[in-house]
Amino acid sequence: MLKTGKRPDGSEVSKVMPFVSLREMSELDVRALHLHLTTMKRQP
Repeated sequence: MLKTGKRPDGSEVSKVMPFVSLREMSELDVRALHLHLTTMKRQP
């Protein structure tokens, strides 16, 4: 999704997201971002 701007079903995600920049992320960067986001506490 970060690299294509599309969900697994093919529908587009919000055009507000900077997918032009995000698609340049390496696989390591994507994994690090995922790890960071999954360790954050949820806000009410």
